[in-house]
Amino acid sequence: MEPWYRVFGRNDSPVDSPALLDWLRAREPDATGHFRGDEFGWFEARLHIPSLPGPLLVERFLTKEDEIRGELNTWAAWLESVGDSDDHVRLMQQVIGTSQLFTIHQAPDDEAEEPEDSHYVQTLCMNLCQFLARSTDGIYQMDGRGFFAADGRLLVAEAEEKRI
Repeated sequence: MEPWYRVFGRNDSPVDSPALLDWLRAREPDATGHFRGDEFGWFEARLHIPSLPGPLLVERFLTKEDEIRGELNTWAAWLESVGDSDDHVRLMQQVIGTSQLFTIHQAPDDEAEEPEDSHYVQTLCMNLCQFLARSTDGIYQMDGRGFFAADGRLLVAEAEEKRI
């Protein structure tokens, strides 16, 4: 199962769909995108890349419209539990003050096999996170890896669970 990625944006600037597709096509010329949204700011992009078995799914949620405050509080509590440095406090405040949240993951294709190069998918998703984080003055998180600055610098690592 591929990891999920989250971008915690400070501003609520909408995603420019043509710019997002241009960014993707600079890396994958045959990529296509299907976009939809609603009047409340919710946004979904299904990014189809021929070499992947299923699309990358990008969703945008606004904190003023969507009921995501609980999820943001959970991430802030996790940051508090892993350290008490100034960096942790700053990140907690940024997560709590998020204006928009993006989630990114590879949508399952029940008939497809696992991608041969999951490292490529992870790299592409992390680059996409950096694009969105720069666009929204944000930070991002990858399951199993931690929190990162928009430039890709690791801010807080997720510790691996000890195996018995």
